[in-house]
Amino acid sequence: MAKAINDAVAALVEKTAEPDPQPGTDEITNELNSGVEVTLDPGTYVPVDSEKITEGNKMFRCIKATLVVKEDGSAVLDMYLSGTGYNAIYIGDKLLHMPNGAVSKENTDHLWTSEEVKVSEAVAGQASINPENNKPNYHFEVPFEKLYTWVLVAGHSETYDQWSHKKLNFSADNFVRQYNFIEGAGAEWDEKKAGDLVFKADGDFDKFTGLNINGKTVDPKHYKAEAGSTVITLSGEYIATLSGGEQTITALFEDGFAEASFSVKKVAPNTGDPVTNYWIMLVLSFSMLVSMYYISKERYE
Repeated sequence: MAKAINDAVAALVEKTAEPDPQPGTDEITNELNSGVEVTLDPGTYVPVDSEKITEGNKMFRCIKATLVVKEDGSAVLDMYLSGTGYNAIYIGDKLLHMPNGAVSKENTDHLWTSEEVKVSEAVAGQASINPENNKPNYHFEVPFEKLYTWVLVAGHSETYDQWSHKKLNFSADNFVRQYNFIEGAGAEWDEKKAGDLVFKADGDFDKFTGLNINGKTVDPKHYKAEAGSTVITLSGEYIATLSGGEQTITALFEDGFAEASFSVKKVAPNTGDPVTNYWIMLVLSFSMLVSMYYISKERYE
């Protein structure tokens, strides 16, 4: 999927000004939002680089995320952190008065604890296991009324019960649209029946730029693409060149991609009729025994 995301990176919004650089810790103490407002069309987006969302935060590091933008411009960030050090994320007006500093055992920066901001006032993380490395982490669904280049939040250290400032990056150039295959996903192509496979993605056909199979670009001569939303007919002749098993199809668009899997079932090699094979082996065995008999007879005469 990484190649598909990189291939689909495009300017999703027109900016009237260049985004402000990431604010320093002193600059964001009284600043909930920084940079310019980010406007994305309603839909689902994935980051080009998940870690860029939490750039600059080594212990508060995003490893996987999905951004769902709603019709009213609000959004929900579905985010997985790299570990279980932070169990809650706070967004709210108390950030304007919350001390900034580093989490420490002695709390030398006098950071707020759950006495000032209860965990119940924040978005609590759901403990889960990251399937990519089989390690525990926390999963969050954080709502936002609007998106900005940088948004100030607070992370709660479960170990030390301290809230510290964190920054989330929503630069539009780090997100690409995630479309869906609404037809054809999970299809099976059988070599006995051959024929073409038809897929339908919900992306705009005018934005369609190409097709990948298993991360490799497919020559347009092997498929036909047409409107409605985007209908792709993959030729049976091309599918026959693929190895058996699961395949990944990726439709590329100017602002994103759609990805799904399908399978190829190959015809098993013809090893002959088992009954016929049995008699052939029997005749061969008998012939060998006769030959051995005459050889032995000649030797002792």
